[in-house]
Amino acid sequence: MSLPIALLPNPLSSPRLRAMNNPEPYLLVITALLPLTTAMTLLQVNPYRALMLRGMVGAIAALLYAVLGAADVALTEALVGTLLAMLLYVITVRSSMVFRLGILTTSAQDNTLETEVFKPLRQALGKHFLRLTVIPYDHPQQLAEALQNQQIHGHCRPVLPLDPQEPSNYCTQIGLSHLYQLLQRSGENLSLELMSDASPASTLETPQ
Repeated sequence: MSLPIALLPNPLSSPRLRAMNNPEPYLLVITALLPLTTAMTLLQVNPYRALMLRGMVGAIAALLYAVLGAADVALTEALVGTLLAMLLYVITVRSSMVFRLGILTTSAQDNTLETEVFKPLRQALGKHFLRLTVIPYDHPQQLAEALQNQQIHGHCRPVLPLDPQEPSNYCTQIGLSHLYQLLQRSGENLSLELMSDASPASTLETPQ
């Protein structure tokens, strides 16, 4: 008596394996984009552009997984590796890339503060992709305590001139030495007096 022989399908004939052995041109393009965008992300200096490129890396990886038939891996990459990671990166960058400057409430309405302090300071911080946040305080003692407790990175206080006819100048004191050095290196656009505990006061003026 002859037994029926079941013919099993050849595992090498599956569509997924044929696609991997003979990849389509579009699959080669997607695969080549992955290391290219990764290298661009690593070489990017601007943190905000690096965030955009990081999102592109995750999207390309998820698309590649989906094309190869790994839908579950593609969904995990899209939700966790891209959306969740991007959200955490954005929160970290927005909260850390900021320079907090304290001022007195009485000086907040002075127009010279915007032109002589805030504008050149924003230009200097912008070179390092930092943002300026101004925090007002009512009393000079509160301003000094905030700097000492590292609630702010620096404070700007008016310095009364010897001649009452002359306008008031402003003294910006930086509490952290590396921020002081960073602003000092960008001094070509500053017209401020920067002081820190680690280095003596110096006046940075715009070159003529």
